[in-house]
Order: sequence, then structure tokens, then C-alpha cells
Amino acid sequence: MRWFNKAVNKEKDMYKNDFNNLDIDSLFADIKANAVKIRRQEITLENIYPMQKPLKEYQSLDRAVKNQLASLALKYNDSNVAKNKLSNRLVKNNPALTRIETYENQLPFLKDELQNASTLATKYKTNIDYLKAEKDHLVIDRESLLLGYNALEKLGMFFLVLLGISLIMTFTLMQVIRESVWIHMSLISITFMIFVLFLVLSKEKLERELTRNEVLQKKASKYIQKFQIHYFTQQQYLEYQYKKLGVNTPEQLDSYVSKYMKNKDYERNYQQYLKSSQDSEQKIKDTLQINDVPIKYINTIEYWIINPNKLKEVKKMVSEISSMQKSIEDMKEYEQELYKALLSYNSKSEYDEYIKDKLTEYYKWVSERLELEAQD
Repeated sequence: MRWFNKAVNKEKDMYKNDFNNLDIDSLFADIKANAVKIRRQEITLENIYPMQKPLKEYQSLDRAVKNQLASLALKYNDSNVAKNKLSNRLVKNNPALTRIETYENQLPFLKDELQNASTLATKYKTNIDYLKAEKDHLVIDRESLLLGYNALEKLGMFFLVLLGISLIMTFTLMQVIRESVWIHMSLISITFMIFVLFLVLSKEKLERELTRNEVLQKKASKYIQKFQIHYFTQQQYLEYQYKKLGVNTPEQLDSYVSKYMKNKDYERNYQQYLKSSQDSEQKIKDTLQINDVPIKYINTIEYWIINPNKLKEVKKMVSEISSMQKSIEDMKEYEQELYKALLSYNSKSEYDEYIKDKLTEYYKWVSERLELEAQD
């Protein structure tokens, strides 16, 4: 009862009025903590007991058989590790490559076809941009030609007015200086002829250039429309194929195809490792059956063989069964001591109601909380 004397002396100056009630609370707290420990040990034992017979069956095997099983387990684990490393590189685990796989037979044709379509689309787009730029230049040239044509008309009107004034002045001078009138008339006529010739030639040239400009603009518009139709057709084809294959460019398709071919090699290796691990696993089962291990224990023993650390852990736990049973017995004895201490309080009427309430609370805790706390 050393713990009891310690509990009595603890903090007695601070809790003089509630000392006994606090001591009873402490008893119940110890009972609960001890009950949790007991239940945890019992749960551990419940999990260990089913391992005893399979472990005994394994330990009864010959050393040569155990070595054979260890060798198969090593081969299984090596294959399994290699297989797991490749699992993230499989085609089926990559949605983009899975889509490529659907069209595997069409890939050689599709790669060339998409490359040609992309080249044509780029060519048509370049032609369209070039023709649009040329058409813009033609529009600017036409504006310049129209400006020159208008300027020529104004110049012609200016010379006509000047010619009229010159003729009027000449006829006026004829009345004064008759002997020189023919000279003036000749000069005016020559000037008029030169002007008319210049005007006619310039106008014809401007009209030819305007006509040529108009024809070129029509041709540019026609070719732009033609190339736009070709460009639209190629783009529609490319967008359809890109959507189908889940890519955006021929270069991306090449990258996906290259990755797909690598992952196909990974998948072949994965299947080889998978088959190797399955074969090793089956050989372990067959070896255990040949050595008369009961069927109901084969899966458990196989798991231990494949996981040597687990086998060591099981051996250790089984070897500790006696000490755990002894520990449970000691805790149960301690529990009886706690109950005896509680009974000494129960013999006093002033604690009856309080102890009954605490017992009710304790039994409720046992039914509702003990198992949960023991498994935490």
C-alpha cells in the first residue's frame, strides 16, 4: 500500500476539505489506466496466438527447404522492386500515351500526313500574308495614281486657261504689231501641241496604271481567297487530328510517339518482372505444400518468407508470450489491490453514494470507451 500513503500525503494542505474524494478519484483513475493496459496486452496476445502454429510449421522445415524458400523470396522481391519502379512508366498509366496506343497502326501515316499538312498550312499562311501586304501596297499605289491623275487634270485646266489668255493677248497685239503676229501664233501653237501631247500621254499612262492596278488587286483578292480556302481546309484537318491524338503540333506528336515506344519497352520488361514474381510466389506455395504444410497456414507463412523482417518480428512476439502473460497477471493482481483499497472506503457510509456514482461511471466507461482507448 505504498502508493496509498503517497496519495494521502500528496497536496493534503491544498485539499483538506476534498481530500478523501480526490483520493477515491485517483483510485478510479488508476483502475481505468490499469484496465487499458491489461486490455492492450490481451489484444496483442489475441493477435499473436494465431501465429504460433504457422510459426511452428515453418520452424519444423528442414534447413535446406528454408534456404530454398529464402532464395525464392529474394528472387520474388527483386522482381517486385523492379516491377514497381516501372509501374509509373507504363502506357496504361499515362492517358496521353493510352490515346496514342489506340492509333498505333496509323502512326507512321499520321506523322507524315500531319507534317505535310502543317507545312502546307504554313505555306498558305505565308502566301496569304504576302498577298495581303502586296494588296495593301497596290491600294496605296492606286491612291497615289488617283492623286496624280487629279493633279494632271488641274494642270491641264491651268494650261488651257493660260493658253486662252495667251490667245487673247496675241489677237490684241495683232492690232498693234501685225508684222510679228505669226511668230507669236507659232509659239503658242507649238506650246499648245506640246502641252496636248504631254497631257494625252500622261493621261493614257495613268489610266493604264490604274487599270493594271485594279487588275492586280482583283488577282490578289482572288488568290487570297483561294489560299484562305486551302489554309482553312488544312487547319480543319490538323485540328481534327490534333484533337483525336491529344497533341497541338507535329513536334509534340513525335515526342509522344518516342515516349510511347520507350514505355512499350518498359511494359514488356514490367510483364517479365511480373511473371517472374508470380512464378516465384507459386514456387513458394508449391514448396510448402510438398513439405506437408497445412493449406490454411500456407498464405501466412508465404507472407513471412517474402517479408523476412516480419518473420523476425513474429518470432520475437511469440517468444514474448510468457512474459506478456506474466505481465497481465501482475496487472490483474495490482487491480485487485486497487479494489481492496476502494473497499476500505466503501466500508464508511459517508462515501457510499460517491463510490456508487463513480462505479456507475466506471462501468459505463468500460462498456463504451475501454475497447476504443485500448486500440488507440
